[in-house]
Amino acid sequence: MNVANNKQIIIADEEVALFCEATKDDNVIHKKTYMTPRHKRIVVPGMYLLALASNYSAAFLKERARSVRVVFGSIISTNESICFGQSLCEEEEKLSLYAFGESGDAFSLKDEYSYISAKGEMPAFPAGGTLHSLEVNPHQIRSFTSLTKIEDSVVARFFFSVAYASMALFSAIRNPITETEKEINLLLDKSRNPAQLSPFYQSLEIFIPQSPKILYPKGNIDYQVHLIRKKKHRLYAAHLRCMQSEKLVFQAKYDLIAIPDRLIMRMIKDL
Repeated sequence: MNVANNKQIIIADEEVALFCEATKDDNVIHKKTYMTPRHKRIVVPGMYLLALASNYSAAFLKERARSVRVVFGSIISTNESICFGQSLCEEEEKLSLYAFGESGDAFSLKDEYSYISAKGEMPAFPAGGTLHSLEVNPHQIRSFTSLTKIEDSVVARFFFSVAYASMALFSAIRNPITETEKEINLLLDKSRNPAQLSPFYQSLEIFIPQSPKILYPKGNIDYQVHLIRKKKHRLYAAHLRCMQSEKLVFQAKYDLIAIPDRLIMRMIKDL
């Protein structure tokens, strides 16, 4: 196993704000106006960490990757030192990813870890779901690329589409059509559910086609979202297909766990 050089960085509050503006992520745990009065640090979005990690593995991604598995473990906040690393296992054709903060690795959970693989078959997409077409403009792509420092434009646009998928998932929840979407919407609605829960990413698996569509930085990105209940009020899965001009960019499966907001806040570091 060959271990690559580590890269250490610190993410500022302003950088998180710009990232959320580019990807339209409005989760309050990423907002200074919400977190500071509660004496909590701003949480760095998991998709921001994933994009930064991809910057150190762009060649493997572009030339060999067929799947990416991300496990979300420790929470990382702004203004703390983050050490990104990777290790290549040629026998398994996997590139493991690491992002160590003060509380440990953001990309591992118990005995599971995150990696990019040269293997992975595209699974069948379940029938049904809802379509969410999101507009994208060059400014969003430029801002995302500048913040993540991804030099390869193809890789940068790909990971923008992955980060932007979160907007499509929450659009499905906030504008529910299916029974599962309505069920999750109720969990989020504090007016109807005082013990408000939030769907929290537990893991994400991305499948890349043999000849993926290279994202055009203007127009619309189409996301087909199919949410499935695994355990009512506790565990859900989201199947997502990302397309542009009717061509597949990637397909993904998310595992979501419903966590009480008060517990999430306890997990976040104090100022």
